[in-house]
Amino acid sequence: MIKNKLLSFLKIGIFPALFFVLCYSNIYAKKAQFVYDKKYNFLYEDSDSLLVKNLIEKIRKPLSEIENFFDLRTQAVTNIYLTRSESEFQSYAQTGFPEWSQAVALLQQKTIILRIANGDELNRVPQVLLHELVHIILGIKFPDLDIPTWIHEGIAQKLSNESLNMDEQVLIANALFSDRLYALADLDSMLSFSSVKARTGYALSRSAIDFFLDRYTKKDLLDILSQLHRKKSMDQAFSEVTGRDFVDFQVGWFAYIDEKYKWMILLNTSNLIWLIFIILIVLAYIRVKLKNKKTIRSWPEQGIDDIDKQVNHF
Repeated sequence: MIKNKLLSFLKIGIFPALFFVLCYSNIYAKKAQFVYDKKYNFLYEDSDSLLVKNLIEKIRKPLSEIENFFDLRTQAVTNIYLTRSESEFQSYAQTGFPEWSQAVALLQQKTIILRIANGDELNRVPQVLLHELVHIILGIKFPDLDIPTWIHEGIAQKLSNESLNMDEQVLIANALFSDRLYALADLDSMLSFSSVKARTGYALSRSAIDFFLDRYTKKDLLDILSQLHRKKSMDQAFSEVTGRDFVDFQVGWFAYIDEKYKWMILLNTSNLIWLIFIILIVLAYIRVKLKNKKTIRSWPEQGIDDIDKQVNHF
């Protein structure tokens, strides 16, 4: 999740450097620190030292793959704060984060804030951290570029191995069925969405990146970002790299998700109940029909047997 987008939406600008230093100086004093690979500075409570060690072990390989994906050469240090409660998590932002977020990446400050307030969040934290690290690395790789949210979030999900689960596929199907499918540019305000709308936005972002990489290459994706970094428009960037403009890409993406996900509308809870009910009726009807056919087939045999018995009797 990209904090810079939220700050822009709320029209308060980037944190002034002095305020940032004053706000975080006390945090450094209270937190234990561990620097991994010379560029990832973890800040945490002493009691979480084992957690940090295990977390680093889990992200080591996928993080290396992410860095290779972007051909990252910089040694810029990223601060990673582990918080253990909602109140501590929210205390890091004067304006607050979206209520549905577990983590946030402050691109200008190269800072990630993670919340680990329960067991579910603890289980998700390696993947969530990798997701936020992709945001940070994108910011390092393409400084001062306002990367479209669908690319930011789609790449972050792809590289942190966040696959679309069934619920998210149903959300896409619902958007298709209700004719409320967001254009990719509309997702730039996703951080102001409600939880359900945001989940739909994340799912659409991931599907757009899946579609792109199904048609083009990783290099093409990075080349488009490079073109945008050179102040080209989205249409110009797509035309330069793929030979097709951005409108053509969106039309192809609409067709892609329509073909791949529209049938998932059947898995809505209410639709699923009706579907199961209809299937049960059909199965009951088939069972009755088969039973009747079996009964009818047995009638001639029963008649012949009765005649034979009567002949033998005489």
